[in-house]
Amino acid sequence: MVETVRRMVHDVLAALLGSDVGLARRVIAADDVVDQIHREMFRDMQALARKEPGRIEVTVSMLSVSRYLERIADQSTNIARDVIFLVAGQIVRHRRTR
Repeated sequence: MVETVRRMVHDVLAALLGSDVGLARRVIAADDVVDQIHREMFRDMQALARKEPGRIEVTVSMLSVSRYLERIADQSTNIARDVIFLVAGQIVRHRRTR
């Protein structure tokens, strides 16, 4: 998840600076990957909390990190959508871009 989000931030900045619509679209697509990992993390940490209640602090911390990374991915996606609008005049908010 960390590597995917890091790549998204790098790519969205490159898309913004280079007016690269294709790269912006790849950033948007990568958000689906991060969302899926975040859902899996939630399920895994929920199961761990049930299995080992003494580790609840760890599970809450891991969920917080996962959520923060997912928000960074969302913000990268928002910037990518803005790049597409600025360069191509196409509104891609509220629609999936593949």
